[in-house]
Amino acid sequence: MEKLIKDLGNGAGIYDYGDDTLEVKVPEGVKLAKPVYLTQLLGENDLLENKQNILIFLMPGSGADVVITDRTADRPFRISRHISGDINPSATLRLYVLQEQGAQTVWENQFTFNANGHVTLGIFCMGSGNVTNRVRTYFHAPEATADIFGMTIASGTQQVTNAVTVTHHAPRCRDRELFKQILDEESVGRFEGL
Repeated sequence: MEKLIKDLGNGAGIYDYGDDTLEVKVPEGVKLAKPVYLTQLLGENDLLENKQNILIFLMPGSGADVVITDRTADRPFRISRHISGDINPSATLRLYVLQEQGAQTVWENQFTFNANGHVTLGIFCMGSGNVTNRVRTYFHAPEATADIFGMTIASGTQQVTNAVTVTHHAPRCRDRELFKQILDEESVGRFEGL
């Protein structure tokens, strides 16, 4: 059962489904004036394993900037998160994810976008354990676009993988991808694109 936890104005809101699922909904034609911030801090007293879902639903002509920030203590957390977005025609989503995890954290993010408008995704991994970011974008409407980029800073034995797959089901769609990495010591950074 959904529960409104933050009213964003003009019918937009953040909803909690009670099963580790949050949803950001923006109605038709509404462009949010301020970014939506979702912050997760995991410390000494939090469960070592957790799963999360974040749903972002933008109706035609709407727009939102969403910033997700993650910080963990240096404990052996195992985290799995799925972020999915339905971006309707003429809608614009700008999603920025800042990952600051302890060296023992194992984190898998899966991003899935049904893009009929425009999606910008920026992933910033600043100090981490083992992180995998899998991005899947599906273009279903002509002229849909996506800009996908990331920056990784890693050291020690940290490993970061960014894997991007873009599927064109409609003509005249465009995507751009750019990932940069600064790696020190025995750290490993990977990029896979298709």
